[in-house]
Amino acid sequence: RHPSPDVTFTVVLTSSSGGSTLLTQTSRSVTVTDNEVRPTIAFTAETVTTSDNTELAAALTKSTGLDLGVKVYYSTTDLEAVAGVDYVSVPNGEVTIPAGQSAGSASVTILQGSGTFSITITAVEAECSPGSGVFHCGAVLGSPSALTVTIVAQSGGPVCGNGVPQETEECDDANKEGGDGCSAVCTVELGYACSDSQTGSSTCA
Repeated sequence: RHPSPDVTFTVVLTSSSGGSTLLTQTSRSVTVTDNEVRPTIAFTAETVTTSDNTELAAALTKSTGLDLGVKVYYSTTDLEAVAGVDYVSVPNGEVTIPAGQSAGSASVTILQGSGTFSITITAVEAECSPGSGVFHCGAVLGSPSALTVTIVAQSGGPVCGNGVPQETEECDDANKEGGDGCSAVCTVELGYACSDSQTGSSTCA
């Protein structure tokens, strides 16, 4: 038997025979507890550094229950980096670590830019029997379950948010926040005018 949810049922005494008498308590709840080893999934590190313009494969490990396949679900969240500018957002990522394997990876496309973002494991589920391909049994979310990614610009192209307007950037005011005249993707926002300096941070008003 392989990992499955605990099961609770109730036993009820409805009648007696042979002259015996039912006592006050005529029912009892019984719980069958799963004591099998469940797969445990986590990232292999809490932080990682990557260059821009690449495909990041964030390493995952399956430390127990290696005979069972596991599905891992994950998502990304902006920190200093901005989705769509520095990396491609992953709202509902999914990766399968097959039975017999102990490692996998969560993929995120890194664009031209810099900054930090996080990848978080949102859910894990295991096969109920090896190789069944049916994933609705329990798995354990280990630690760390979140990974902080630092993007280091190495491509030599324009990097939005570095305070230096370059090439295709309309402005760069040294941040990736909108509402201040220079948008999160380094374009001039409606109703603003920004200085066109090639040697220093843009000023918008």
